[in-house]
Amino acid sequence: MLILWGTRAYPGSPAFGVGVAFLMLALGQAAGAPLIGFLGDLTDLRAGFLAAAAMAVLGLLFAPREARATYNFGLRSLSRVSSVPPERESRAGRA
Repeated sequence: MLILWGTRAYPGSPAFGVGVAFLMLALGQAAGAPLIGFLGDLTDLRAGFLAAAAMAVLGLLFAPREARATYNFGLRSLSRVSSVPPERESRAGRA
């Protein structure tokens, strides 16, 4: 999913999009796991789980506009998925 998202979010440079997606995943795991574990030690694991869920929801707010328009966060019907890039979709429909 990260590969597909990265290539569609940055169509001009798909390698950059994939690289950024995996870099953010690695950084999030490297920093997040110890922080959530520490929070779980201070309070309980439910607080750690809720903090992780809040960070995931917060991440949705910072998704690139192209990714939100293209995928609509998984709400787009699979029957409507096209192999035509979104910037060419309107021209392809007229041909």
